[in-house]
Amino acid sequence: MAAFAALKPCRFGSVDYGKGDIIPDGVVLPERVLSLTRMGYIAQAASKSVPEVGRGTAEPHTQEPESGREAQTGEPDAHPTGKKAANKK
Repeated sequence: MAAFAALKPCRFGSVDYGKGDIIPDGVVLPERVLSLTRMGYIAQAASKSVPEVGRGTAEPHTQEPESGREAQTGEPDAHPTGKKAANKK
């Protein structure tokens, strides 16, 4: 038997698995593996030491402030070009 990764939220027995969770050996019935794989619910895990996706294991991404008003005041420009839109009547 092999471990699997959940590609979609699913439940085996009374345990819920979210997207990216590792499903341990022996949880998925062998006769259901092919069907669940074809439907996109599970995939073969690369190894047992694969970290869980979406569980805070990755470093957070920090975004650098853009130049212009946002960099100076922390507020974004009102218009992407920095120009005010003309009033149409």
